[in-house]
Order: sequence, then structure tokens, then C-alpha cells
Amino acid sequence: MGSTGFGSWTDSSGRWDGGAAPGAPDGGKHVALPHNVNPPSIVANGINGRPTVSFVSGNGYLHLDNHEDFHFGLGDFLILEVAKVSSATGTLWSLRPGATGGSEESFAPGLLCVSFGLGVSNGCTTSFTPGTEAHVYAARRRSDLFTVRVDGAVRATLDRSGSPPDIFVNMFTAPYAFIGQDLGAQISEVVVVVGPTSDAELGKLETHLETKYALP
Repeated sequence: MGSTGFGSWTDSSGRWDGGAAPGAPDGGKHVALPHNVNPPSIVANGINGRPTVSFVSGNGYLHLDNHEDFHFGLGDFLILEVAKVSSATGTLWSLRPGATGGSEESFAPGLLCVSFGLGVSNGCTTSFTPGTEAHVYAARRRSDLFTVRVDGAVRATLDRSGSPPDIFVNMFTAPYAFIGQDLGAQISEVVVVVGPTSDAELGKLETHLETKYALP
């Protein structure tokens, strides 16, 4: 089936239960909206028959309003995406400062970087080149171990446990977090978890997504 125009992509987690609690995003949900010209489109029959957002590298992508939900501090976090990547030069998820100072996190299909300071990189995993098939990608921080996982297997790592780096994912000056920036890809699902996730919980979530999207 052909692609259609993109309007918005709304958080379905129910975390803020309609938005009545203090600090809730506007409307009680995080909403991804088109960013820059030539925004991504919806492909109704995308990854194994399920709808997907189709990104073209160099064209527009998606933004979400910067929010405390995305400020992980020194704590654990997990970002998962179901994606089929054709051009891995861009990012699945990024939250960067609006100037040279400040923190940033950048999750590419085969690389996770978390930084702070005046453009100084304080933590990047090793890199991995994924295939062009659909995969479940995961970026995880567990204490001072950073990993990129693909279909449940660790593919790239950074172990700073011997020299704790105080990598602090905190307040950002940028107004947005971005999905699919400079990336050629189809993305069907984005999951962000603040706080620790056990190996068993992570494995169940990855298996659920692999089954849902009929991934090998």
C-alpha cells in the first residue's frame, strides 16, 4: 500500500492518565510531530503488515517536546525501537543541547553516545553495523554499563564501571527530542523506560516486540 501524509504520533502508554497530575505534558500525552520540510509519511502496510512511519535521510523527521520524562540523570534507562533501517547515518532517538554546552544523548542503530560539557564526548559504545532487515533496537544504561542490543543480543558496549564517569543525562537546552533525524528508515514503535529494567523484563519486552512484528 502507498504512503499517506503524517499528522502526529501519540503516546499510548497512559503514563500520565489524561494529564491531571503536575508536570504532565500538554494534554497528558507525548505527541511526536513533523519537523522540518518533507516530513515522514505513514506506510499502512509497513513492517510485516503493520503501520510504520517512513523516514527519508535528509528530509524531515519527528520531534517531541523536551520533558522531564526524558531526563535520566545518573540513573538507568532503556530506549527500544522497532525499525527497518536502510541508511544508518542518522539517529533513532536524540536529545541534544541547542548550543555547544549541555548534555546530549544520541542513539543510532549501531551506536549509543551520552555526553556533557562543552562538546566533550564522555561515553560512546563501540559501533555495530546492522543489516537492512527489520529489528528490535535497544539502547540501555545499567549502572555504568551502556549497551546497544539488536534482537535481544548485545552488539555494542561501553563499560565505565572501573572509572565511573558521572555521565549525567539531565536538563537540556534544546526544546525537542528527535526521532529519525537524518535517517533512512521505517519505524513502527518507540518505547522509553526511565529507571532500571531487569534482564528478564527486557527479554520479555524484546520477545513481545519480535513476536508482534513477526521478526526472525
